[in-house]
Amino acid sequence: MLKLAVAALKACKYSPLLHQRRYASKLPPLPPLNEDDIEETRVRGSGPGGQAINKTNISVSLLHKPTGIRVQCHQTRSLVWNQSLARKILRERLDLALNPGVSRAEAKWSQAAAKKAAQARKRKRKERDKQSVEETGESDA
Repeated sequence: MLKLAVAALKACKYSPLLHQRRYASKLPPLPPLNEDDIEETRVRGSGPGGQAINKTNISVSLLHKPTGIRVQCHQTRSLVWNQSLARKILRERLDLALNPGVSRAEAKWSQAAAKKAAQARKRKRKERDKQSVEETGESDA
């Protein structure tokens, strides 16, 4: 069933998978995560949710032994989801630590900064054009 859904999404013209594939190629890949280098511990959850959260070990803490980077994830009520999210966060932090200046996060930040600068230039150009139209309109009257 899942294979059929993925095949249908791939065949669709406006597929979100196609969108991700198109823009993901511009970003550098995340470094692979070696499971032997990771120490995983499960911690009891805390916060809102009552007994369902407080009595179960669904919070995941990962330690990357070579670098000493520690990540803790308690975003969902599912252990499996928390494990996958923690691994994703750990890969992103490893990328920042191991690839300074060329990491995926820094590439995203530079793209966002470039987009913000382009929007500011467009806003200033519109303001300039509006002022020039007002000045020409006043001189005609």
